[in-house]
Amino acid sequence: MKPLVSVIIPVYNTKFYLKEAIDSVIDQKEFIHEIILIDDGSTDGSGELLEELYSKIPYIKILHTKNQRQGPARNLGTSISTGNFIYYFDSDDLVSPGLFKAFHDTISSHPNLDIFCFSCLPFVDPNYQTDSETRKLLESTEYYLRKISALCKTGEEAFNLLYPLKSFSPLPYLYLFRKSVITNNKIGFRSIRLEDEEFVFQLFLHAGETLISNDVYCKRRMREGSTMQLNRCFADMFGYMKTIETLEKLRQIEHLKPETKINLLNKIQVLVKAIIFMKVSSNIKLNSEEKMIYKTSLAPYVNNNLRLFFYYHTYAFEYKLRMLKQNLFRYRSFYYKSLR
Repeated sequence: MKPLVSVIIPVYNTKFYLKEAIDSVIDQKEFIHEIILIDDGSTDGSGELLEELYSKIPYIKILHTKNQRQGPARNLGTSISTGNFIYYFDSDDLVSPGLFKAFHDTISSHPNLDIFCFSCLPFVDPNYQTDSETRKLLESTEYYLRKISALCKTGEEAFNLLYPLKSFSPLPYLYLFRKSVITNNKIGFRSIRLEDEEFVFQLFLHAGETLISNDVYCKRRMREGSTMQLNRCFADMFGYMKTIETLEKLRQIEHLKPETKINLLNKIQVLVKAIIFMKVSSNIKLNSEEKMIYKTSLAPYVNNNLRLFFYYHTYAFEYKLRMLKQNLFRYRSFYYKSLR
């Protein structure tokens, strides 16, 4: 069967980046079946710009909805898509030349392929003014490069190759995949924050043949105001808690390899630490109900892992001490410079 790629792009208040992002997809139209643009209740004129630039292009569909977050917007795009492969793309990033041709070439050699996974390079938007330390962190490629290239019989096998290398990314725009994998297994995005995590794990553990490519086919824009740069709140913590629930359900699948279950547990423990870090570093104040959810969600892991137990009970103190040292260092540096 010929690969028909549906590119689904949720749009929310990215007017300044829209044309460059969408045009990077259109430039590869030869290998694309359709582009679905979902204006998710934008208030900056993004919806109007979509109509102005793309409403007359026959292979582009434009939908306007009330704001319901990126995940439900992707679900909507999937529900009306007519291709047999899906690519979720973000409206402020860039597709590198050659992505869709490389995918078509791969499918011609491996017609049963379910997932085509590739690498990405982050770049800091020229208009994002930040310090050199933050810029270096934003430009880190650690979680964007695959580090290997391989053809795997299943998504589970690919997951077990990538996870120990710290190159199993939860970012959907790093995967082109067969639509039936998610429709047959009822995999979708929930209306929670950080919804990508649980989606990608489910995708891989239900997929068949998977190709890992270390080639770079996407550029990730790091900018002020993006989802990744927002201040965190309880909703972010809750999103990770729901992801933990999903990963626990996946661990119960009988046919999974012991290695897979260990890697899933390791990921859960990483998320537990991330929730604790988020609460402390963002100084998130919880009400009584949120405190109960926080304690109940983390208790099974904190109470059965000594390292997590100490992290849970001591990290707030360690963080405050570290911040104190950093401030002292900055003060001393400023003081000695003033004496010169």
